Amino acid sequence: MKTKRWIDPRLIIGAALVVVSIIGVAFVVTSANRTVEVWVVSEPVAAGEVLAADDVALARVQLEQRSELYHVQDDSPVGLVVTQSLAAGELIPRSGVVDEAIAASSRIVVPVDAKAAVDLGRGDVVDIWAAAPSEERTSGFVEPRILVDDAVVVAVHAPDGLLSAASVVQVELLIPDTETSRALDAISNKHAIHLVPDTVSEG
Repeated sequence: MKTKRWIDPRLIIGAALVVVSIIGVAFVVTSANRTVEVWVVSEPVAAGEVLAADDVALARVQLEQRSELYHVQDDSPVGLVVTQSLAAGELIPRSGVVDEAIAASSRIVVPVDAKAAVDLGRGDVVDIWAAAPSEERTSGFVEPRILVDDAVVVAVHAPDGLLSAASVVQVELLIPDTETSRALDAISNKHAIHLVPDTVSEG
């Protein structure tokens, strides 16, 4: 008569631990492969500062499908001007820095039709078009002309933050200092203002 052989429970537990360990290692390797190197600020920076090499560092993080929103390894932000305060270790968003030429700018606020401002957000680059009131008619405007190239959207201000509830919103823009006087003149003289996304600059 044959004697039944019992499997040692310790052997089963040991095998299970080996399998779990292998799965854990595979998960770590897979997760590491999904990380990308992005630029972060190594110390706090304030709006208006120019990023130097000592101000930034590379960090490997998991961004999944959102890497296009930040400066990745091959897109150094050194030399760009910060438009919003960033804390040490914070990822540097593309919308949070601009070229020095753009940074040498003034902030103005222009009234814009709310429907036309729905898709506008901080960091967007737009061209400002203006149409002066017609002098020959009691209503209407003359043919619009471009007023400012490459203005940068700082913020869109709507009553209570509800774009859908307002007919007109105030869009805060950064424009070159040399264009400030002309832009303010157009606003004060009730020119019709339109903001046109600058797809060339954004691309």
